[in-house]
Amino acid sequence: MKKIGVSIPWDYLSGNIVTTDGEILKQNFGNADNFLKFLKGHEVTHVELRHRQKDIPQSEMKSVIQLLTNSEFQITIHGDNPPEGKNWTFNQFFPWIEAFKETNPSISNPLMITLHPYKGKKNKGVYRAQTINFIRQLSDKIRELNIPINLALENQRNKGFIDPGTSFFEIEQMWKEIDRSNVGICWDMGHCYANYLIDKSIYPLFPHNEFTKEVTHTHIHDIGPEGRTHWIFKENIVPLADNIEHLKNMGYSGVYNLELSFERFSSEPDQLKLLRDTIIKLREMI
Repeated sequence: MKKIGVSIPWDYLSGNIVTTDGEILKQNFGNADNFLKFLKGHEVTHVELRHRQKDIPQSEMKSVIQLLTNSEFQITIHGDNPPEGKNWTFNQFFPWIEAFKETNPSISNPLMITLHPYKGKKNKGVYRAQTINFIRQLSDKIRELNIPINLALENQRNKGFIDPGTSFFEIEQMWKEIDRSNVGICWDMGHCYANYLIDKSIYPLFPHNEFTKEVTHTHIHDIGPEGRTHWIFKENIVPLADNIEHLKNMGYSGVYNLELSFERFSSEPDQLKLLRDTIIKLREMI
């Protein structure tokens, strides 16, 4: 089976819309039930939940997970930014975990969660060490609790921050030091291409095999006008066919996930057709 995913904000699926992306989805695609039927009709198998509001109640998180389960979608989750300080708890970082366990008491497939490295305005070495230590602790807690969760460390876009994870090499090296069997790599294709356009001497167009063979999840999006990422495949700047061929050659068996920001192309006419064409394009390549 071809595993195709689409990222959707929590608030849109809950019906309590507070994000711009949620508003745009409502305007262009109607309610969540209609949108999910559209995705199912185009052979989308997975939904990645993203942009969780910090104050979203347990009841809404449970309703979102129940909606996706009833609609027969597999779920992946875009993790929150890593916590500040050391006094974090598992349930604080994964506040949806109880709702997920209630709704899916017997999880047949491990739940995939993507994670970003620490970044900021200070020291790259400190952020690198924080990232490694945090993901090790999180991984060990997952195994201690015997919860079927896999983690994937995502390559970041260079936005001018001091960031230890903008290159393929940096992500691979952190992954090696984390050294946990339930941790892989999330290849964000839009981020790496945006970085390639900034400095080709630092950011190669394609990852080396050592990186690609550890990829367990993907974020797929194009580059739009003015270099904006998370765009539908209208401009066709990101070399999607080559990237997918590279993954397939390395035996990738995970989800091909479209991580789109709908508000970024909200001025484009007929978003429904643009999304349909992007899904079809991806499906035909994999």
